Amino acid sequence: MKPLTCTCFFWAIALLACGPNDHSGTIQARLLVWNEATAEYAPRLVEVERLTSLRTLSGPNIEFRAFATIDIAANESSKGRLGVPFDFAWSQTQTGEVVPSDASSLAALTLYRNLDLAISEFHTHGWEPSLRLSVLVNPRYDHFWLGDTRGLNTDNAALGRSSTNAVFVALPAALTPGVPLSLNLGVTGHEIGHWVIADTTGFSKGPPEFNALHEGVADLFGFALTGDPDSFKASIDADRNLAQPKTYDAAQYQMLLSDKTQDPHLHGSYMARALYELWPRANTTFSKADRAALLRAVISTLRSYDPDRPAMAWFCGRLISSLTSDQRPPACDVLRARLAPLFEQIVECQ
Repeated sequence: MKPLTCTCFFWAIALLACGPNDHSGTIQARLLVWNEATAEYAPRLVEVERLTSLRTLSGPNIEFRAFATIDIAANESSKGRLGVPFDFAWSQTQTGEVVPSDASSLAALTLYRNLDLAISEFHTHGWEPSLRLSVLVNPRYDHFWLGDTRGLNTDNAALGRSSTNAVFVALPAALTPGVPLSLNLGVTGHEIGHWVIADTTGFSKGPPEFNALHEGVADLFGFALTGDPDSFKASIDADRNLAQPKTYDAAQYQMLLSDKTQDPHLHGSYMARALYELWPRANTTFSKADRAALLRAVISTLRSYDPDRPAMAWFCGRLISSLTSDQRPPACDVLRARLAPLFEQIVECQ
């Protein structure tokens, strides 16, 4: 009998069983994929690129982790333990196609591809990731008095960043007819957008208006990646369609400034819709070139963040400064109509 040619590694509490030889580089797999041409998610054979290890789902900018723990303290601050490398289970067809062996592995490989696409696209247009991303797959949530609250947190995806690490939390999908949030490419683009914003401005969060800026700009990142102005719709019934204009009024703006419980997603969406409306495009819809121009302008604008100016007015003004002299007046007209409470603070339009 010939000896086994595979090697088994014992990771703390997880035994990686002998299986196919590990892979790096590019593999092919049938995953749930966003199809921009048909505007829907469907299974399709696609390439997954930039892997350094298929077995642990890791790449130059990404590492998947299992058995992680997030501790929620009494003051609602949190810290985490990153657990062990993820154990991806798969087989291969005679043609070399990778076939995930279970639902967790299928979801993880789909998420790896989405994250890699987002990071690669944003890097191409001017962002340099400052840290490696640790992806925590269904981590334990230890609340200071409720204990493990994983059962209360399902079907979600969120990114957190500190000076030492960037973490993407992927929670298991709930029994819903839509695409799980953690597998939605637009949601992935939105969350990685938060990372880009934090890297380029130096802040993950701040005053209410800055937090609204974070959410609105992250929505633009999700759109730029997918071409879908309503990318959340495939997963949840959220009022986040950039292609549906809305008008921000003074009462709403004052509530944002005075009430720290205001939802930054709501206020940021007004800004994102106005910027979507004013951004130049060749036709009624955005081409990939139009979205690439928007993405470059957004990342360049974020690098010049001025904390001494009101955040949303600053961003709108700096962004339209990247437009040509004949494009700026109609852009300012949109800002005057849609974001009237901010308009006097947008010095680039005065």
